[in-house]
Amino acid sequence: MVGDSPIQFTPKILLLDPIGEHIANCMGPTVDMQLGREILGEAILAATILNTDKAWRDSLRAIVPRLAPLQISPSTGALQEWLEDYKEAEPEHRHTSHLMGVYPLDEITPWETPAFQKRQR
Repeated sequence: MVGDSPIQFTPKILLLDPIGEHIANCMGPTVDMQLGREILGEAILAATILNTDKAWRDSLRAIVPRLAPLQISPSTGALQEWLEDYKEAEPEHRHTSHLMGVYPLDEITPWETPAFQKRQR
């Protein structure tokens, strides 16, 4: 995965680490990976349309496959929000940041990613 430690602090969501301790930060949340793919893709497209910065464009293309992929949570069957399948301390607390790939982005669509489209919860 890109970087040594792409950590995000989650002030509203408490996660449980493997031994049951509460944590409020994690590496590689889905929303960060979705935004990264979108920003890199748009920059690559712009440089392609403008027919400029081939070396830079190629360097961006090399980053994209290093971003963590979308995942289905084995424990919930939903689109996994975090790099690891953490349990949430307050599972009834609903949030939608991991659904950025559905809207306003279009990384998750019924025609290109039907397995993930069905799992958006």
